[in-house]
Order: sequence, then structure tokens, then C-alpha cells
Amino acid sequence: MEVPGTAAARPPSEAAARQLEACVHCGFCLPACPTYREDAAGGEADSPRGRIDIMGALFRGEVSAAEPDVALHLDRCLDCRACETACPSGVRYHVLLEEAVARLPARRPWLARGGAEAAAYSGGMALVRLLLRHLVRRPRAMAWLLRLLRRLPAGVGAGVPAVGALLAGLPERPQRPARGRLPR
Repeated sequence: MEVPGTAAARPPSEAAARQLEACVHCGFCLPACPTYREDAAGGEADSPRGRIDIMGALFRGEVSAAEPDVALHLDRCLDCRACETACPSGVRYHVLLEEAVARLPARRPWLARGGAEAAAYSGGMALVRLLLRHLVRRPRAMAWLLRLLRRLPAGVGAGVPAVGALLAGLPERPQRPARGRLPR
């Protein structure tokens, strides 16, 4: 990390500043965070509380947005917002994360330029978040989506490695939910 005071500080927005102040670092968010639970070393930097510390340091100019560790820990967040439901102080973590990630150097130059490509990317990510929030919890709707995705032509997703990998990894047939197989 950089020596304090060497990075150009840009204060957070008013909304983000309120969220930074609201966090009392109690740790109730830790068991709710999937990336913290999965980290074998139990690294604080991969927890919401640790990321809030990183984001505060970024806003105060104590670390640079170009610092690789800053992007590494912020990018590991799934933005599932489970920490928000566990937080007794009501910290809206996503407000902080969105502002901090916007300060990171653009790893997608076309996104930094704006325009139609950036709008399409933002719209696509919003659709993915919507699907994850609403379909994953509904087995029938998720099975319908999987059937639809299996019917896509073989070449779809070839230009985008993540989409190609997703489509290649789909199971042949969705498993029945355990709910129907368990005794009452």
C-alpha cells in the first residue's frame, strides 16, 4: 500500500460519507459474507468490514486507486448485499462499493469512454443482477431459464468467454428441488 497522504484524495459523495459514518465495525456482516466465509485464511480485507476500511482509505487518499490490492479486494465482492441485511446499523454497502469501483482505473477502456457500448454493458449487468435476485430463488423459473439457454445456438457466447463458459457448464437436466423429495 502507499504511504498515507501520497494519493490524491477525492472525498466521497454525501451518500457514501453517511454510509462510512454509519458503519460501527461490529462484525455482524462477517458471517453473512460468502467471500469472507470461503477465504481459507479468514482475511479481513475480503470481508465487508475490511472492504469498508479499504474504501475509506481510498476516499481519504491513504491508498491509490491504482494499487493492485485495492482492486483485488473490491473485485472479489459478489455484490450480493447479504452484509446489508445482517447490518444492525443499516449500512448500505452497495452505495460505497459502487462509488469506490468507479474510482478504479478502467480495466475496460470502452466502458470509460461511455457511449452505446458502456450503456449496453451497464444494461446487461443490471439484467444479470435482476435475474440472480429473482430467478435463483424460484426453482421453476430457473429451470425455465436453463431450458431457454440450452436452446441457444452453439456459437452464441463464443466472442464472450464468460458467456461461453456459462453455457458450456450448464447441466444436461436440472435437478429436482430437494423440497419435493423430503418427507413432511
